[in-house]
Amino acid sequence: MVRADALGIIASKASDGAFSDLAKLIKKSNGKANIQQKQEQNVELILLTNGLPMFAVNTETQCYREFIQSDIPCKQLSFNTISAKPNFDQTTWLYQTMNSGFGRSQVILSPALNHRTATEYGFFDYSLALAANLYTPLWQGSAVDLRYMVPIDNSDDFDQGGLWHQQAFENKLDRALLHQAFKLPQNIITQFSGGYMMGGYWGGINETQWYSPQGDHMLGFEASKFISKDEYDARERKIADKQSVLANYTYSLPEYNWQLGLQAGEYFQGDVGARVTSSHWLGDTKLSINYLTSKAKGSSEYEDFVAVSIAIPLTPWRDMKPNYAQVRGIDQFVYSLQTRVGESHNNLNSGLGASSDLQHNIVRQYENRGRLSPAYFKANTQRLRNAYIKYVKVTVE
Repeated sequence: MVRADALGIIASKASDGAFSDLAKLIKKSNGKANIQQKQEQNVELILLTNGLPMFAVNTETQCYREFIQSDIPCKQLSFNTISAKPNFDQTTWLYQTMNSGFGRSQVILSPALNHRTATEYGFFDYSLALAANLYTPLWQGSAVDLRYMVPIDNSDDFDQGGLWHQQAFENKLDRALLHQAFKLPQNIITQFSGGYMMGGYWGGINETQWYSPQGDHMLGFEASKFISKDEYDARERKIADKQSVLANYTYSLPEYNWQLGLQAGEYFQGDVGARVTSSHWLGDTKLSINYLTSKAKGSSEYEDFVAVSIAIPLTPWRDMKPNYAQVRGIDQFVYSLQTRVGESHNNLNSGLGASSDLQHNIVRQYENRGRLSPAYFKANTQRLRNAYIKYVKVTVE
């Protein structure tokens, strides 16, 4: 859970003395001391992601201390996303210490796997690489995103001249993007991304998402256009542009750790269709099953597929201390298997249902993989306590 230990640290360190000192600062600043000792000591914690205020937690320190010490439910604990930005923007600082994120790069290391499983050509064919992603914040909501692929190993069918050689990973820079995100009123966030992608295309993407006040409902939109840097491929075939125009909706039931996703529109290969996804969370691991129906460009018939996938974080619970360079693992590594349904054959999917699926998209970069909502935190308050206890344990050890 994103910085769930922070609230416990604040509550454990805040005391009558701290609030008394704060009252003196306020009185010195404006001649009025509006903090009363021995009464409620309210705090608001605002989560910033890449400088954007995304989430606010309000509580009373004594109430929250009792919660983390004795597991007594704290009734004075509330969460919201709508007021995070206006409250942060309207804050009057008596004392401010901030570490600028400018230039503080993250080096994100992860495996990359392209595979063909249980086909008529073999039980398991694969191309394995190390993905080294450099993510560098610039200013509020902006970042440079570079990824270099280093091939590690592959099966024979991914060798030169092999059946899947065209899909084998190459030793090269396959992504160079500039992202700019904006937090808008009424729980709307939008991100523009442009540059070099997929190892050979130039273009741009816009993602826009709206979340209901409690986070149960999410509506989103994606529009992209990418043009190949080469006009023809190795077989002298003209390379088509890639574009997408997609709408999506997600319904979340965090008390059951379940989400239902609906997506429809034009996908990257020019096919038109829809996808339904049911996801279940086990901690930070997500298990999903989805059904895709899509009609290829120039075709009159829809093709149907069912896929199952698992998405797991490949990074320690507590990353290394942020500095000008922070090395960490990826927030989620996805392994999936897909098969055709409703057909007498099971020919491989030729790219239907593909979208931009950026690593640093809104859902993953700013919304904690779609779980940064009041409804999720209300249903998982015990994880707040557990995160602080785990933080204390790791710190002491």
